[in-house]
Amino acid sequence: RSALTGAICNRSNFVRNVLNIKLDQDDYLASLDIQDLYTNIPVNKAIDITLKRLIESKKLDNLPLTKTDIKDLLNLSLKNNYFQFNDKFYEQKTGLPMGNTLSPILADIYMDDYQKQHLHQVSIPNKIWTFVDDILIITKMNQQQLKDYVNELNNIQGTIKFTSEFEQSNELNFLDTTLTRINSSNDIKLKIRWFRKETAADRLLNYESSHGKSIKSNIVKNMTTRILETTQNNKNQKEDLNTLKNILLNSNYPLKETEKLMKHGCEEYKCNNNNNDMSNQNNSNEEMKYSLSLPYVPGMEVLKRKLEKQLKIKLYFSYPYKLQSQFNRTLKIPSKSIIYQIPCSCKQTYVGQTKVGLDKRMKQHSKIINNNTDDSNSEMVKHFQEKKFQCLFDTNDAFIIDEEKDYWKRRTKEAIYSIISESINTHDEINAAWAPILYKVKDQIQRKIQLSQENYKKYKRTKQ
Repeated sequence: RSALTGAICNRSNFVRNVLNIKLDQDDYLASLDIQDLYTNIPVNKAIDITLKRLIESKKLDNLPLTKTDIKDLLNLSLKNNYFQFNDKFYEQKTGLPMGNTLSPILADIYMDDYQKQHLHQVSIPNKIWTFVDDILIITKMNQQQLKDYVNELNNIQGTIKFTSEFEQSNELNFLDTTLTRINSSNDIKLKIRWFRKETAADRLLNYESSHGKSIKSNIVKNMTTRILETTQNNKNQKEDLNTLKNILLNSNYPLKETEKLMKHGCEEYKCNNNNNDMSNQNNSNEEMKYSLSLPYVPGMEVLKRKLEKQLKIKLYFSYPYKLQSQFNRTLKIPSKSIIYQIPCSCKQTYVGQTKVGLDKRMKQHSKIINNNTDDSNSEMVKHFQEKKFQCLFDTNDAFIIDEEKDYWKRRTKEAIYSIISESINTHDEINAAWAPILYKVKDQIQRKIQLSQENYKKYKRTKQ
């Protein structure tokens, strides 16, 4: 991207360049937005421009591939795009495929060529910046002239079309920044500040999610750095950091930990600016002899510290249960192998597991409860008798907490949910070594049980 005209490679360079610009009295801020960029890029032309650039750069001279080889590979990668919907297969006929790793690169190269061919009036060095489908320009055109110019661009034969935005009260929002024209010591300069859209959700990755603590810590530090890097005014910095703090609190981050991580992020940013910390970070990475990736489970941070400190093995966490894993090509048939809970009117609970499904298991429980014999082995019947029949386990209120086909895993889950719920039923023992981890994730498991119960109640209402 660094070879492309005005391409934004990273935020710090963009901020630095913008702050160093001096504007004329008749300069205005504006932005151009390309409509549906990827699907409107002509693939053949994008490939031809890419090959031309490769030849000009002499990159092919050191490769065992010819121009024809590269062209065939690009055609193979970009023109065989199929997807399935409602048991029918479809082929994408035009444009670059969304999700293809080559698409952003070819889109950038094509638009760089398009900019040189058609955007002469705004393509001025140090007064134009591009990031994917967003273009920031400093122009001498007023608002009406800009509208007329965009109309001219949209009349050019082809699929690339633009919309525009003109500054309001000397301000313009671009990406995650707000740019403002200000007078400073007889010069007109740009002031820059961190920006969030009004429609943006005031939440980040939830603190209670099953991700490594280092990921959550890095989110806080990176967001803190983003604000410090973007917002230059001290007063505005404090306001933006306070906004970030509230967003983190809305995402269930503990107050003390949030303040500690944000403070550390501020200190780290200052150190990095002074080039004191980067060398230490690089040295620590070089000391690692091996790297290892393991699926993350809560509590693995202890293993990570020991491996990295004692054995010099860099441990990376993987997360196999992603959103994609929750979607299937066919509708999932609910499993009958479940862990369930039955609430009692005295606030106690019963947790059980079965492989016959909830309905059949509840009929079995109801029959035993209705028989109510003195020698019954049912823990629910014994509970009634101990409470002198002043409470009731209503099997109609039973709900599924979890699904698990493996018998031993199902029994283990039953034990975990029983321990967390402090239920009346007997269950398998869990090794005491797991107690600290169970205590650590207790709130998350309780929340899962609560959500399962709430979802079941909603389901019941829709069935009535």
